[in-house]
Amino acid sequence: MKNYKELLNDAESLFKNVTHKNTKSSDDTGKILAAAIIGLAVGGILGILFAPSAGSETRNTIAGSVNDLSGTVREKARQGVDKLSDLKNQAVDTVRTKINGSAETEETV
Repeated sequence: MKNYKELLNDAESLFKNVTHKNTKSSDDTGKILAAAIIGLAVGGILGILFAPSAGSETRNTIAGSVNDLSGTVREKARQGVDKLSDLKNQAVDTVRTKINGSAETEETV
């Protein structure tokens, strides 16, 4: 794995390549995208390396956030299933009412 200095050098060389105009715009787009991805990776690595918390605290914080997020997703999914079930029941009731109403209309005619 490259250290942060090598990653910064790679990002710098990519940035220099991006600043030179090429005739192919898709090539430019690829270089810009590559530079952005490398920048994000370098920023993430540096953020973790220089974080004020210990590694175990950072992992616990991330794990807690993931657990909170998964609980929220589960709750929203449960609410969505409940809402769909209610809509299905309403649709079935509406159809039954219309069927029963049309049957009663036919009997009175």
